[in-house]
Amino acid sequence: MLEGYMWKRIRGAGLAYGAGISSDFSRGQLSFKVYRSPNGYSAWHEAQKIVAEISAGEVGPLSPLPRSFEILIGDCD
Repeated sequence: MLEGYMWKRIRGAGLAYGAGISSDFSRGQLSFKVYRSPNGYSAWHEAQKIVAEISAGEVGPLSPLPRSFEILIGDCD
């Protein structure tokens, strides 16, 4: 999906040209990447709020989460 939460609230707000989250479940890693940001901390902070809102159920994911991702989010509590 092109216009997700990251796109609207990070790219749309001018915090970065791009941002995204990727996972490597075999290593137990979740990575956040920012592309061309004038303020990387602000982009990171906004992404942190987005993930917290989704994991708290305040907003729903835009597409169904894989079961492994739901488990990973639950382990962050």
